[in-house]
Amino acid sequence: MARVLILIEDLVDEREFIYPYFRFKEAGFEVDVAGKEAREYTGKRGFKGYPLRATITFEEALKREYDVVFVPGGYAPDKLRTYAEVLEILRKAKVIGAVCHGPRVLISAGLIKKGAEVSAYVSLKDDIENAGGVYKKGVSEYEYEGKRIITGSGPDDLPEMMRRILAKIARRWNGRLIRGALERDRDLYAPFFR
Repeated sequence: MARVLILIEDLVDEREFIYPYFRFKEAGFEVDVAGKEAREYTGKRGFKGYPLRATITFEEALKREYDVVFVPGGYAPDKLRTYAEVLEILRKAKVIGAVCHGPRVLISAGLIKKGAEVSAYVSLKDDIENAGGVYKKGVSEYEYEGKRIITGSGPDDLPEMMRRILAKIARRWNGRLIRGALERDRDLYAPFFR
């Protein structure tokens, strides 16, 4: 079974945490949520009703292997980028998804490929270009140091990002479709298998 890690810190955008969390679960993945501490975190928008809880710490996550690491946006990436453990987790990752302000953590980890198109919230345009990337609105994807990195500008890009991430994982699993949503939505993901 594929393993996914979602990084969390206070002021995460709840939409950018909850949507990928449940899409990965729907696809049958084992999902860990890592924070500085294993505790409940507050969201940027103050949504009530669904706890944003880290199940493990960054230190624990460093000891495990993950097929995907996902970085949601909001204001959380400003803190996430300051943790050495988070930067190391990203450097070890095979497939990375980062949305909205999430690519800010990729910059700190040194994972922006020179000339690669990188999508993020528009306020990161200068940061991306200063790191050597080319800012692009929407969804972008590039290969860097053996990693597949998929980025998006905001919550509206999550459906396309998730289709691409799920397809990349399926390829890594010897091209066979994994159970759950990926199997059920074979026609939807077919373009990514060409």
